[in-house]
Amino acid sequence: MTVFACSGFRRWLPFLLVVITTFSIPAMSLSGPSPEIDDDFLALVMRHLYRWHLDETALLAVDAEDELVLMLRDVTPALDENDQSRYVEILVPALSFSVLLKRADYALPELGLRVTNADYRVMRAHKLDVLPEDFSGWTRRTLSKSWLLQYLFSIRNERNYPDEALMARLQQAFRERYGATGAAEGPQTIYIAPLSRVSNNLWVFWENAGKIIRFSSDSDIDSEAYWAIEKVGVTLYDLEEDVVVSLAEVSGSNAYVTRDWAARVLYNCVVFGRRVLLEPLPAGGEEAVQGADEAKEP
Repeated sequence: MTVFACSGFRRWLPFLLVVITTFSIPAMSLSGPSPEIDDDFLALVMRHLYRWHLDETALLAVDAEDELVLMLRDVTPALDENDQSRYVEILVPALSFSVLLKRADYALPELGLRVTNADYRVMRAHKLDVLPEDFSGWTRRTLSKSWLLQYLFSIRNERNYPDEALMARLQQAFRERYGATGAAEGPQTIYIAPLSRVSNNLWVFWENAGKIIRFSSDSDIDSEAYWAIEKVGVTLYDLEEDVVVSLAEVSGSNAYVTRDWAARVLYNCVVFGRRVLLEPLPAGGEEAVQGADEAKEP
């Protein structure tokens, strides 16, 4: 990987001091029959929200009753005959929060293959300004708040990171998307956020360049079965040029992230993540040599 070198991590500390809020995205307005999703999966979704979207004290503000209500509905739009993917919305009224899930299941006739997800995956999550007045067509589910808090506490330090094969795939995807981004000056330091069990996004903080990178995939990002047929999406955000206080400043553009979201990414990458040293590509262009890596210990 050939890159620009720049100053160290201290310059990005102000992002970590920002009060982290949610990353708002417009909601879909579809309806349909209720889905079948078990309590264990709902707990995994709540874990993902806690790590990436919610403040850690969110559940403490819920009513004293030991019950967290979640409303679910199928929001699958009309799809072509080769696409049996399903979409589900989860709404947490007490938190005014909505989550859109997708379970990919579509055929690639030209290849004689079918792309599927092991489970539903989070496509987006956002805070609602106004809750629906009518919950007709929704399914009501509940989780014990005390059980959920104990669960979130018990797995707070559980972290899974990309293995060597996935790391090589991500490096290749980055080079294919962006090519050479400048002249490397020595080893490059990156911080890799833990993989989420309910998301196919992976975030990386590239310290030397002052950028955050989002890797994304429709198929399960860590499943080698689809690597030969699907490319990984790569999006690069410069922490000086591509961060705004509010997305209202750049309405209609997806080339920016909010200051709050950048802070959340940095926290998950640096505090929860794994630090990896990468050597620049040799002159011949062979694979980059991965240096020592270390995971943050609890």
